[in-house]
Amino acid sequence: MVALKYVTILLFFLFSFLFHSLSIIFVNQANFLINTPQDPMNVATPDYVTEVLEKGSMLNTVGNRLFYTALSLLPWIFGPVLVFLCSITLVPLFYNLDFVPPTRKGKVNEIGN
Repeated sequence: MVALKYVTILLFFLFSFLFHSLSIIFVNQANFLINTPQDPMNVATPDYVTEVLEKGSMLNTVGNRLFYTALSLLPWIFGPVLVFLCSITLVPLFYNLDFVPPTRKGKVNEIGN
């Protein structure tokens, strides 16, 4: 049973590393494509660059989710209660990462005031 716990945690960390590595590749490619000159015959259209950047962002989000889930599984070695507590704390964390808090209508957020 202990080996199953270790293998599960290891797989979560490995897939997190894979998704973060792929995210770095896509964001790096988008950075190069942004600097290419605009030609009608060029493959790097603004839509394609946007698509590559969105893929990199999505891979980063999945990698972060897997990493946070793996961190909450680490206490699983010591028992199920700590995993439950970590999972409960992840729900507000994921909520704050996913949703932007609403602002009042007609009010402009100004930095420095």
